[in-house]
Amino acid sequence: MSKFIWVCRNCGHETNGYFGQCSSCGAWGTLEKETIIKTKTKATGVKHSLFVNSEDKILTLSEIEEDSILRLNTGSEEFNRVLGGGIVPASVNLIGGQPGIGKSTLLLQLAFYFSLKNLKVLYVSAEESSTQLKMRAKRLRRTNDRSVISSDAEYATRVSYASKRKYKLRLLQIHEDHEDDENAEIEAVHHGTAHKRTSSRLRRTNDRSVLQIHEDHEDDENAEIEVCEQSQHEENILVYTENNLEKILEAIKNSEANLIIVDSIQALYNPNLDSVPGNVSQIKECCSNLTRIAKTFNVPIFIVGHINKDGDIAGPKILEHMVDTVLQFEMIKDESLRILRSIKNRFGSTDELAVFEMRENGLSDVSDPSQIFLNQRAGGIVTVIKEGRRALLVEVQSLVIYSDQHNPRRMANGIDFTRLHQILAIMEKYLSIPLGKQDVYVNVAGGLSIKEPASDLAIALSILEKSDSSANDFIALGELGLGGEIRQVSNIELRLKEAQKLGFTKAIIPTLAPELKINLIQLKIEIIEVSNIQEAATAFRSTKHSSSYQERVIERNSSSPRRTNDRSVLKQSTEKCLK
Repeated sequence: MSKFIWVCRNCGHETNGYFGQCSSCGAWGTLEKETIIKTKTKATGVKHSLFVNSEDKILTLSEIEEDSILRLNTGSEEFNRVLGGGIVPASVNLIGGQPGIGKSTLLLQLAFYFSLKNLKVLYVSAEESSTQLKMRAKRLRRTNDRSVISSDAEYATRVSYASKRKYKLRLLQIHEDHEDDENAEIEAVHHGTAHKRTSSRLRRTNDRSVLQIHEDHEDDENAEIEVCEQSQHEENILVYTENNLEKILEAIKNSEANLIIVDSIQALYNPNLDSVPGNVSQIKECCSNLTRIAKTFNVPIFIVGHINKDGDIAGPKILEHMVDTVLQFEMIKDESLRILRSIKNRFGSTDELAVFEMRENGLSDVSDPSQIFLNQRAGGIVTVIKEGRRALLVEVQSLVIYSDQHNPRRMANGIDFTRLHQILAIMEKYLSIPLGKQDVYVNVAGGLSIKEPASDLAIALSILEKSDSSANDFIALGELGLGGEIRQVSNIELRLKEAQKLGFTKAIIPTLAPELKINLIQLKIEIIEVSNIQEAATAFRSTKHSSSYQERVIERNSSSPRRTNDRSVLKQSTEKCLK
C-alpha cells in the first residue's frame, strides 16, 4: 500500500498530515499531497556515495591542490559580469523570469556563440516544438550583426583586405531588395558607405556562409575575413524536444555536448514518480539528476525556471539550494530594458547586475546604463547606487502636495516604504517641515529598485525640492541616522568617478576621513561635505539657487501680467471683457 505525505511547495518541508499553514516557512495553502514509492534493494556491505567528487580519505586544507578554473566566454560582457567572469565548467545555472522576458532568447544566443567557436550545444526543449525553436533561431540569425549570406561552393574561403584601403571591410551582405535573386550582388559596407564589389558576384545556393573577422584581429586593417559554413555551425546545435527525464539523461550522455540547455525544469517529469510535471517531488528529482550528470561529465547546464505570482522561482526553495547559480530576469523602462540579477553564485559575487536591451535581433548589451536611466531628466536629485562592482546613477523624484484627508498618502516606488516614513520623520523633527498634512510621492526614475541606504540623502533633498522641474548638476550621497546625522557610504571614490564621467560638477556627501580625502584630490568635481541634515539642507539651497535673486524675479515678472494705474488702459480692458 502506498504511503502519502504532504510537502510544502514553498520550502519543501514534509509532514504526515495536512495543515492549512506550513509549520516550517509559515506559508498558507502550500501543502501538496505526494506518494512515496519505496524500491527494494539488495543489502550490500558497501554503500555508494551520491556525491560524484567524493574522496576516499580525509584531506587537510593544505593538501588540496588548487586547480585553475578556465571559465567559458559567453560572448556577452554583461552576461560574463553577472556570472562572475564566465561559465564555470560542471556548474548548474538556474535562470528565471516572467514569460516573454527573454530567457530562451538569451540562452539561444549563447548557443549560437558556442557553435561559432565549434563547441557542441544540446538544447533540450520540453515546452516548444523543434519548428518553433527553428523559427526563433532564424529570426535571431537573420538580423545578427555578423550577417549570414549565401555563397557559391567554389567561392574562396578566405578574403583578404586590400592594404591600400583606408576603410575597413566590416561585413558582406545581400541587398534587401534582391534577397531572392540568385544573381544578386554582394555589397561591401565600409563604415556606413556602401561600395559594390563587382568581383563578389555570388550565386545563391543551399550552402550558407558567415563572413566574420577573427576577434584577435578586429582592429587590423589587413586582417583576413574567415568564411565559415553556416551549415557546420548549425550542426553544432543539437535540439531535443522531450520532457521525459530518463530519455534526456541518456541523450546528454550520448551527445558529448559542451553546453546543456534545459527549457524548462517545470515541464520535466520522472516516470518513476507518481505525480504530474511541475510537482514539488518532480522538480526536486529532475534537478537532482541534472546536477549529478553535470558534475559527472564536467559539462555546464543552464536550466530555465518559471516564476510564481510573488516573483520567486516556482517550485520548492530547495531547488535554489541544489544549483550553483541563480539568475533572475527583470523588466524595466517601458519593457525595453532587461536586468539580469545574480541571486546566488558560488563562483562570484551575488551583487552583480547585467543590463540588456531587447531589440529585433535579440538581447544586446548596455555598457553604460546610467545614460539611459538619466535620459530626459527633468528635476529630481541624482544619486549613485552600487550594484556589485558597477556604479549606477539614478534619479529620485518627489512630489509633495497639500492633502485634505485625515491620513495623508505616502507612495514609494522603487524604495522601501518603511524607509520613506523614517526619512519623513527625520525631516519633520530636525528641519521643522510640517509634512503631517502633505501627500508625499517618491519615485525612482527608470523603474529601478534602491535597497542600499546611501540614497537617503537624495530622497530627503528631493522631498525638500518638492516639484521643481529644473535639472540639477549635482549628486547627493549619504545615509540618514535617527539623530539627523549623515553617515558615510562605501566606495565613495567609485561613485564620484562615475558621476564625474557623466558631467556632474558638484557632490553633497558626508564628512570624509582624512585618508579618504587624499584619494579624491585628483577628481574634477566640487565636493561639499556635510555632517547632518541641517547642513545638507543649507548646502542644497545654496547650490540649487546659485543664480541671482534679481534674475529669478525678472523671469517671474516677465511671465506674469503687469499691473498698471492708467485709467484709459483699464477702461479699454473692461470694455473688451464686456463685449
